[in-house]
Amino acid sequence: MRTVDVGAEDADGFLTGKDRRLHCGLAFDVVAANALVLHAHTHVPRVVAACLLELARQPALQQRVARELRRALDGVADGILDAPGPPPGLQQALHEALRLHPPCGVLLTEVGAEGLELPGAPGPPLSPGTRVYVAVRALHRDPELYKDPLRFDPSRFSPEARQSRAPGAFVPFGELPADADAPGGQLPQPAVSTGARFALQEMWTCLAALLADLQFDLGPRTTDMSEDDAPELWLRVRRRSREAALAASLAQYKVDSGHCGLVDVVQ
Repeated sequence: MRTVDVGAEDADGFLTGKDRRLHCGLAFDVVAANALVLHAHTHVPRVVAACLLELARQPALQQRVARELRRALDGVADGILDAPGPPPGLQQALHEALRLHPPCGVLLTEVGAEGLELPGAPGPPLSPGTRVYVAVRALHRDPELYKDPLRFDPSRFSPEARQSRAPGAFVPFGELPADADAPGGQLPQPAVSTGARFALQEMWTCLAALLADLQFDLGPRTTDMSEDDAPELWLRVRRRSREAALAASLAQYKVDSGHCGLVDVVQ
């Protein structure tokens, strides 16, 4: 098999079809649109499934989030898509799910031109250009930053709790907040790039659509994640209204532990 090195110019030519004898070209706006959608869509099902699983483990919390959500949507003309944003309870639950199950496992960055001295670390400062890897999952579960870090507790993301932590303590998309010093006491956003912001909007929109009408409970075949290397995670779903619940049969959605997405409806 013959391999070749493909540089930026070659890759650009492949995408835009400069050599149409070999490739079908894509217009730049098509490439940009697909890059945005794919970047945003990749992690959405995994985080949504993780959030539903955590809420299923705490039925009282799920009920509070659902009640607040229905009140927020009451009177909104076009429903969820016309809502200005997620209510605080849903937003905090989503952020807590992003903390425990971050889409980005590792943050890679480089030391700037001025170098970097790590407080309390032995040895000389890091020289400019040094690559720095940050284990995001370990950072999000650091007991010095989050008390009882393995517990799902959305109150960690109340405005008061967020103000007490450094912005870099929560980087679910591997992006350091660009507005960490936002004026007027505004809190930094966990997503900076356009794709990540779009993903965040997709996540809360999906959760709002599901939690407004459906109740999620743990299925009987769910295994303990702490004792099983390959746990099976099942959610039992039913409509919240009593009449619809009597008319509709219960369904189980298997949360596949490999892809962390909702798959396979089992009647």
